[in-house]
Amino acid sequence: MKENLAIVASSLFTAMSAVLLFKTVDKEVVRDEIFDPLTGFFNRSEYNRFCLKNNLKTGVAILIDLDNFKEVNDTYGHHIGDKVLVEYASILKKVFRDEFGENNIFRISGDEFYCFLKNTEYNNILKILKTRLKESVEEIYVLIQPKVSLDDPSQIVGAEVLARWKNKILGEIYPNEFIPIAEELKIIDTIDFKVAEEAIKISKEWVATGKVKDDFVISFNFSMLTLEKKDVVERVLKLLKKYSLNGKNIEIELTESIFSSDLKELMEKIKKLRDNKINISLDDFTAGHSTAAILPILDIQTVKFDRTLLESVSKSKKGKIMYESLIKVIKSLNLKMVSEGIETQEELEFLKKNGISVGQGYLFSKPISKKLFFENKN
Repeated sequence: MKENLAIVASSLFTAMSAVLLFKTVDKEVVRDEIFDPLTGFFNRSEYNRFCLKNNLKTGVAILIDLDNFKEVNDTYGHHIGDKVLVEYASILKKVFRDEFGENNIFRISGDEFYCFLKNTEYNNILKILKTRLKESVEEIYVLIQPKVSLDDPSQIVGAEVLARWKNKILGEIYPNEFIPIAEELKIIDTIDFKVAEEAIKISKEWVATGKVKDDFVISFNFSMLTLEKKDVVERVLKLLKKYSLNGKNIEIELTESIFSSDLKELMEKIKKLRDNKINISLDDFTAGHSTAAILPILDIQTVKFDRTLLESVSKSKKGKIMYESLIKVIKSLNLKMVSEGIETQEELEFLKKNGISVGQGYLFSKPISKKLFFENKN
């Protein structure tokens, strides 16, 4: 009898365990059918059910996808891509749930999300999203690279302020990666003016404290999209006034891409800048663009030769001839010349031989922080 009771009890326990296991597994199956395991959002299947159930309701549907997400996966690996998605999901949760209650967010594919809102919430949501853009720009910081006399590289004759971006997920991101993205997202002017203000602040501090001569020039870059802004000149002058700095102490470096914009309007803006003693230089000058013919009519003071020209000098005799020819053209226009990207002693000797007096590059100093600028150039 006892043995029979033991068998029955054992069978009941096994059956109960099986039921509990079945229910647990069943819950997991249901959860997998509804939720995206990476972000915790509703998945595509639930999105389809949601649309069928609420097809008569009014509101706003926002489709969000991450630009250049494929490049993140290809460049840094899918494990980093997953981290980006998780971080972005936390932003969406904050914007669409914590702030506005239980709204519906769906991850419908790799980098695509659907968010459903009431009409009254739409404008407020957009304001908050435009504010995460602002926070991403806050991660931009600056470094400074000296411009030196090639006859005496220990003599610093100027400096360039350069934008850098350190993201909390991706780490350090190079300008050639984030500048095109910033231009595509139409936030490049925000970055350019952040760098411009830093350059003006540094220039004012150094001149006022006697760390540099009164005519010391600090340069910074403006993209074509920034220069196309109607109020670009006014914004620059406002910054100079804010820090009580003379325009002669800054230089705006423009790339050759500016020549794809309205030339008449460009010349008018350059004239207004020059009327306020602001120096203008043409950055990244190469033989790859038909800009030499336009140089005589532009009120610029300096031409910066791109690193690729130096690379061509070491690779072929034709490259050397090309560089020497361009130097003669710039000299004939009475323009100052700066060579960037100098990395070897051979390159330095070539430039000195051909009359280039100012340069910058890793041979002299990498871009460094303001704190280290006068302490250690190498």
